[in-house]
Amino acid sequence: MTSPTIPALLKGDNLEILKDFPAEFVDLTYLDPPFFTGKDQNLFDRTLSDAQMVQLSFGDVWASHEEYLEWVRLRLQEIWRVLKSTGSLFLHCDWHASHLLRIELDEIFHPSQFRGEIIWYYKRWTNTLRTFQRAHQTIYFYSKTDSYKFNPLYEDYSLTTNIDQIWQKRGRDKNGKCITVTDKDGNYIPLGEEKPGVLMRDVWEIPYLNPRAKERTGWPTQKPLELLRRIILACTDEGDIVLDPVCGSGTTLAAAKALGRQWIGIDSSEKAIEISKRRLALKWNPFDQTNHYMPYKLSRFLRLSRTEKIQHIATLLNMNIVQRNANLDGFLKKTFDGFNIAVRYIENEEPIDVISQFIQIAQKKQGKIGIVVMPQATEKEKEYFQKLFQRPVKIFVFSYKDICRKTFNVEDVIYDRQVTLNFG
Repeated sequence: MTSPTIPALLKGDNLEILKDFPAEFVDLTYLDPPFFTGKDQNLFDRTLSDAQMVQLSFGDVWASHEEYLEWVRLRLQEIWRVLKSTGSLFLHCDWHASHLLRIELDEIFHPSQFRGEIIWYYKRWTNTLRTFQRAHQTIYFYSKTDSYKFNPLYEDYSLTTNIDQIWQKRGRDKNGKCITVTDKDGNYIPLGEEKPGVLMRDVWEIPYLNPRAKERTGWPTQKPLELLRRIILACTDEGDIVLDPVCGSGTTLAAAKALGRQWIGIDSSEKAIEISKRRLALKWNPFDQTNHYMPYKLSRFLRLSRTEKIQHIATLLNMNIVQRNANLDGFLKKTFDGFNIAVRYIENEEPIDVISQFIQIAQKKQGKIGIVVMPQATEKEKEYFQKLFQRPVKIFVFSYKDICRKTFNVEDVIYDRQVTLNFG
């Protein structure tokens, strides 16, 4: 058995190709097999040439569930063999055969190596059924051994979480009651550490690829890049080998490449190989196409409710939202030298009064830097307020246009180590 040259995009029967791989070779396998739907998957799309419609398809018709399971079983056995002892498998399926595939996985990987069941949830309106609308697919997560690699991922706090309290140092009083610790002047003491969020749950809400999605290739069962991004980040490090034995349009491969992983893709379809090659040859980062919270035009942004505006700004600034505090809208997830960076959005209020109140609460929270977002702030206004408010909290003022520009990164300005924090 010989190791393939990596990266590798291989056309042919994945079972025969896998048999030629050495044991203990790959770090992660994502397997998205046919779903046992009982029909051929077809889609017409302008994908290989803008000048003509092309039919993309693959067969998913089986004589029986035994035939289908035999096809999957043989490939799972080879996947188990080629995985490293620290490796993992993610198998993607839906209601058609998830109950059958779980049994096969337990047989080959052992029930003790079952690590989780990820539910990919999406909003997608279907035809009327005499049952509840089907709006999810299942991804089974198995490791080869107990020594599997896993990197924790995080998601935002819920909107009901009191962020401004959990970012302060906590302690207990003489009666053992949990309290917020303050200094001798009554100011809160910051934790001095970043708060990336809460550990990611096993229910992932990721939009289904609609016909106009920028990342869409036309492949009938194409999965979102964000789905593969999470899987790859969770169970591999840079340089690790990611295998997709049914690579289709190459989503796994494109995600692995962008994340600095090595990759191997296999498919029996000539069109799938062609789409994958073209996709992998693109010079830009594919994740630039996956932002489902793209900046609005200013006119549309201004029509949002204040709550919607704060949620949108939080996405653009990588910010945790603060609830129940009239003078504070959030904190950046990153700290500055151990201090929290507070954020306030100002639209129709008197800026000097609002910023003064904002500074008071930021100072109480032991903040040294504050960000003020004003939707249409001019350069003169930004310069004026930044000079006016430099102590005891240094203020940076940004317009909505500033925080939307891809060539302008708010964090680059805030975390520039040339910033002087001389507060006397």
